[in-house]
Amino acid sequence: MEDYSDVSLDGVFIAKVLNNIDSEFARERLFVRVIGVHDISDNFKNKEFGVWADHCTPSLYRTGDIPDIDDEVYVQFMRFNGKLNPNVCIWLGCVLKNNITR
Repeated sequence: MEDYSDVSLDGVFIAKVLNNIDSEFARERLFVRVIGVHDISDNFKNKEFGVWADHCTPSLYRTGDIPDIDDEVYVQFMRFNGKLNPNVCIWLGCVLKNNITR
């Protein structure tokens, strides 16, 4: 387990989608890697490292648009036992690029 004590988890972050096929399909989860949080130790060398993020508002009939792999989404960390947890987050929506490259 990584030590995230030097990383602020407050606010909204951008995350890269690593996997968009949720084994619990009805939850519309995404496997993401949060930029500036989960890349602090290996600078994205370990492509497998990330967390499952629940969709903050799953669509009523589970027909919502799910972001593609390598898309970027906004995420926010959730409190677990009173503390913000780097392994518990929700995805809020897609990052619109407007022809801007990172």
